[in-house]
Amino acid sequence: MDYNNSDIIIARATPIGSAALAVIRISGKQIIQDIPDFFSIKNPRPRYAHVGTIKSPNTNETIDRCILIYFASPRSYTGEEMVEISCHGGEVIVDEIIGELVAFGYRLAYPGEFSYRAFKNKKIDLLQAESIAEKITSQTKQYGVLLQNMEDGVTSKKMHLLRENIVTLLSVIEHELDFNEAEITHLKHKSIIKQLTAMRLEIKNIIKLSRQIKQLDAGYRVMIVGYPNVGKSTLFN
Repeated sequence: MDYNNSDIIIARATPIGSAALAVIRISGKQIIQDIPDFFSIKNPRPRYAHVGTIKSPNTNETIDRCILIYFASPRSYTGEEMVEISCHGGEVIVDEIIGELVAFGYRLAYPGEFSYRAFKNKKIDLLQAESIAEKITSQTKQYGVLLQNMEDGVTSKKMHLLRENIVTLLSVIEHELDFNEAEITHLKHKSIIKQLTAMRLEIKNIIKLSRQIKQLDAGYRVMIVGYPNVGKSTLFN
């Protein structure tokens, strides 16, 4: 799979199966030029919900009545121009819309390609991308706050700040080695130790957070032990 391309990509954003609504996402360069080919609103305003009909860009036949939201670059999830189509959730309708747009020249997105483009265009960092993947596949609500902090960039900001503080302190110490005490005022040992202690505590907190997420994601192994016929199977069931 070649993620490094300039194709216009399309994918269903909602689960497979019949439902009242389904969402189809499109991302790529200059999508706004193509919208009149498949949607009844010719010049949609960015970030507004537009009600209209979607048609085949190949045969001009109407497929469905839907809602289209256009996101102009760079104010979108991927950083590129994006379109989200909310149509009726029947499998036939969704497949027909995607099939017609693929025939028009769009490409089915690879798994995770929307998030990859968001990462590539610096809309999210690697930690945020991982948190989004975890939230999609999560089977528990216990660490929702932790994942949300990662997605919001809280953890990344802490790590960037920690790195800056370490580099700054290291630079000061290395700089002071080039001068004697008569030339400059050196940092006191207590000040250096205080800063290093604070950094050590921050590192421990980040490692602790990482272990919590890993443990919650992996789940717990529980052993049920007891005498025969005391209700172990009932408890398990």
